[in-house]
Amino acid sequence: MIFLIIVILYVFIVFVLSRLFIPHLGFSKDKLPAPIPVNWEKAINDLKNQSRSKDDFLQLAYDYIGRKYSYSGVPFFRRFNIFIHWPSLFYDLNDLYNASGFMHCTQLNFLMRLFLVKSDFFPEEEMRLRHTFVNFFIHQYLEVKLDDKWVAVDVFEYSDGLKIGQHLKAFSL
Repeated sequence: MIFLIIVILYVFIVFVLSRLFIPHLGFSKDKLPAPIPVNWEKAINDLKNQSRSKDDFLQLAYDYIGRKYSYSGVPFFRRFNIFIHWPSLFYDLNDLYNASGFMHCTQLNFLMRLFLVKSDFFPEEEMRLRHTFVNFFIHQYLEVKLDDKWVAVDVFEYSDGLKIGQHLKAFSL
C-alpha cells in the first residue's frame, strides 16, 4: 500500500506539479517574446540567409542549437544533469545565449520554436510540444509540420546522434 502511494505521489509530482513551475514545461506553449535579443536575432538571420527552404532552415537550426548545447557522458547518467543544472532552468534568453553545454529539453524546445517562428519559415501553429516518460523523468520534444506531416525534433538528443524525425523513446537508456 505504501509503495502504491509513493508511485501515485511521484507520478503526480512529475506529470502535474512540475508542469506548473518549471519554465516551458506547462500544459500549453509559452508565448514567444516579440523583441528578441540582438545575438539571437543575428544567429537566426545568419541561418535564414543560408537556407533555401523550410527543411534547410530546420536542419541548420537543429545543428546550431544542438552543437551549442551538446554534452557528453553515459546516456543514463546524463539524465541526472537535470538536477545538477537545476538553476539553468530559469535562464532568460540572454543567459541562454551566453551558456553552452548541458541545457534542459524544455529550454532547447523553446529556443527551437523561437528560431523557427522568427525565421518566418514556420508559423507557431506548425509546432506542437510532445512529452514522454524517460528513465522516470518527463521529457519534452517538438513536432514540426513539414510537407503535411508531423516530424519529431528532439534537440536534447542531438549529442546522441538522433536526427530530425527521431525522438527519445520511453524508458530508453
